[in-house]
Amino acid sequence: MYPPPCFEEKHVEVLHRLMADNPLAALVTHDPNGLDANHVPFGFDRNQGEYGILHAHVARANPICQEIESDSDALVISQGASGYISPTF
Repeated sequence: MYPPPCFEEKHVEVLHRLMADNPLAALVTHDPNGLDANHVPFGFDRNQGEYGILHAHVARANPICQEIESDSDALVISQGASGYISPTF
């Protein structure tokens, strides 16, 4: 998604609130078969690390558990309320 610079959010406290208020997020991982996206509930702790840390619970039997343990990169997509505003608005 391309966010025009005027809509880009740079305030860390606003991003923290988004993650805390919307715990269900898409976890995107990559394995030899390609990309895999799963919705996972996350907890957000703003007091750990420089920017906070996300915690999630995934059953050991879930294949994404092995994908995460392989120390590969992952992407978490968290979003709040959404809607469409026409360019003519």
